[in-house]
Amino acid sequence: MSTTEMKQVPPDGLIASAKGRTNDFVARLEEAMRRIEMEIEQNDGVYPLNKGRVNQAEVCRRAGKNKRTLQTSIHKDTTKKRVDEFVGRVSAGLVSGRKSVRKAVTERADYWKAEHNKIADNYHLMKLEQIEDRRRIAELEKEVRKLVVQIEVMNNASSVRVRSLPKRKE
Repeated sequence: MSTTEMKQVPPDGLIASAKGRTNDFVARLEEAMRRIEMEIEQNDGVYPLNKGRVNQAEVCRRAGKNKRTLQTSIHKDTTKKRVDEFVGRVSAGLVSGRKSVRKAVTERADYWKAEHNKIADNYHLMKLEQIEDRRRIAELEKEVRKLVVQIEVMNNASSVRVRSLPKRKE
């Protein structure tokens, strides 16, 4: 074998190491993309970091890897395309940009504030109704006591007995 032939064939350990680094890079990118998708879902279509923008650099940053790695010959035609597809898919349904994100968050906050106010209003109305109902119950119990007394007076005055109601336990 000549020296040029020997230089062209890398040692097996070197190839395995390179494949390991490549697999690690791809795995980290995939995990970063999963986390980004989860965060967008948890925040109702708003990416909470990087001013709401998702791009190659952000995916790489979240993976803890340099963006330039995507430009190498190994990743340019495979991994980079997957990242670009991910970015395109995610960005299509994403609220992004500082003003848009603020507007979306403010609209959501306003909506939930209004919902909270409705619940609070209904709660206070129910409390007022409860107070009115208790007042009415007390009034009716007072009237029942008067009627019971009248029945007892009538029973004492006449020979016909009217059965009185049992006394209410309080």
